[in-house]
Amino acid sequence: LDVGHMPWLGPLSVSQPRLLGCDCFLSTVLLASHGAPLDAQPGKRLVTAEQRVALIARDKGCAFPGCTCVPAWTDAH
Repeated sequence: LDVGHMPWLGPLSVSQPRLLGCDCFLSTVLLASHGAPLDAQPGKRLVTAEQRVALIARDKGCAFPGCTCVPAWTDAH
């Protein structure tokens, strides 16, 4: 079962979007069986503003060992 597609990678399995989905914008396109688009939803961030605030409060910056990046330079995962 293909649940997604990336131009440079091709079809995605059920587990691949979860691995690729951290800190991304997610858009949904529903296709008919013959491939015609039926519906499309605009992209949205998977990390909410509230989660980002909580991560900043908890980590005070990058959580990678030895990294000293300030919160503005980090990505939420």
